[in-house]
Amino acid sequence: LQDTAVPVARAIALCKDDTVLGAPFQILEFVEGQVVRRRSQLEALGRRAIDGCVDSLIRVLVDLHSIDPAAVGLADFGKPDGYLERQVRRWGSQWD
Repeated sequence: LQDTAVPVARAIALCKDDTVLGAPFQILEFVEGQVVRRRSQLEALGRRAIDGCVDSLIRVLVDLHSIDPAAVGLADFGKPDGYLERQVRRWGSQWD
């Protein structure tokens, strides 16, 4: 996704040698930001900042869903068949 509108950390290195860490891995650039793990941390940001984050999230999701997976080398990533059914089933179980 690096050369798309979707914001992603720049890849620095890729190691496919399983003997190094037990699995392939990559090293990405550091991206400055704040990790929010608790509701109190989120609320401390204030309504304006929260609204900005939500708007940014929606824009990123629009950009992500506008990408053709095959065009960026992700044609075989995930399970596109039956996605909607799986998603609705998950939402239903989460709601329950």
